[in-house]
Amino acid sequence: MKKYNISNFKDLENFQMTSFNTEEYSVCITKITDRFFAFNNICTHMGAPLHKGKITNEYVQCPWHGCKFNYKNGNCLNNNMKLETYEIVEENKDLFLIIDGNSS
Repeated sequence: MKKYNISNFKDLENFQMTSFNTEEYSVCITKITDRFFAFNNICTHMGAPLHKGKITNEYVQCPWHGCKFNYKNGNCLNNNMKLETYEIVEENKDLFLIIDGNSS
């Protein structure tokens, strides 16, 4: 398990997305009605950066081909592709991204 301090993203506006890169991962972080979500930032279809897409209902839409992925569980609305999703936790007023081998 790896834990990253992402407290600098606490000021994201609702429905705004941004990217966070580690040595191994590109992660999209979004804030929806004051709750944070994190998922793989790379579209499984053609590799588009999902943080440049848009949020509609419970889905992030790929900016290149329009595939829609549920930002909570990673399921794709258009086909059987799936994004990895990651946990974000708040500890002592800091925000942390948790990436482990068991992410969905």
